[in-house]
Amino acid sequence: MNPLTDARIAFSALAVLLLSLLAGCSTTPETIDGRPPETPRFTDHTLQKKISSGEVVTLQEEAPDPWGGFNRGMYTFNARLDRYVLLPVVRGYEAVTPKIARTGVSNFFSNLDEIRNFINALLQLKGEKAVHTAARFTWNSTLGMLGVIDVATPMELPKRKEDFGQTLGFYGVGTGPYLVLPVLGPSNLRDTGGLLVDTLLGMRTNPVNRVLDGHPRRQAAYYTMKVIDGRYVNKFRYYDMGTPFEYNWVKYLYTKMRQLEIAD
Repeated sequence: MNPLTDARIAFSALAVLLLSLLAGCSTTPETIDGRPPETPRFTDHTLQKKISSGEVVTLQEEAPDPWGGFNRGMYTFNARLDRYVLLPVVRGYEAVTPKIARTGVSNFFSNLDEIRNFINALLQLKGEKAVHTAARFTWNSTLGMLGVIDVATPMELPKRKEDFGQTLGFYGVGTGPYLVLPVLGPSNLRDTGGLLVDTLLGMRTNPVNRVLDGHPRRQAAYYTMKVIDGRYVNKFRYYDMGTPFEYNWVKYLYTKMRQLEIAD
């Protein structure tokens, strides 16, 4: 594989992996062309009372945000992209593709993620989880026809996510500042570095890259489909939390989620 192809795949793969973070990509209402991208709905009055009593301050303390201005600016870009590009494409995909086919596509891409999960489980010395992941990948890649059918979950082998950000956290690396990644959502300095490592590992370990080597159009189709599927399986929608303080809550929930994943 030549350097130009490597670079192209690296860029595409990074975009795809970042897309999986879109679920937390939100903030307080900003404007798009002078108006909110969507109308926020405040429906949880208990939550409103908690926030009014000072809980937002607690959220801010739990997840420090020294780059808040940059992060909130990224929200405007992300919201525009999601509203005017990603969601229309997903709706078109749903309209022309049967659900059984969409499920097969999602299973196929999810199965390839098991390579990353396995490597990071080994790096964290989690032998049982590594064996579990290897078994899941083996069953789905064989009986599941290259992962199109998830036969492992009914066999009590559910997916157990691991990534290099978790590996860094496992060895005591701090989170660093909270960061909303351009285009794709919530992260922090540590997890962004982990994402880059996972992307490079994926370039070398994903068997699809070797199959498609030398076929740029097929590579483009593959990564385009992966991006579409990534947004399709992600059910997050802006302003669906019923609070105008969604940015603070998403930041808090992302931080807590990562703590739980690292402790697992």
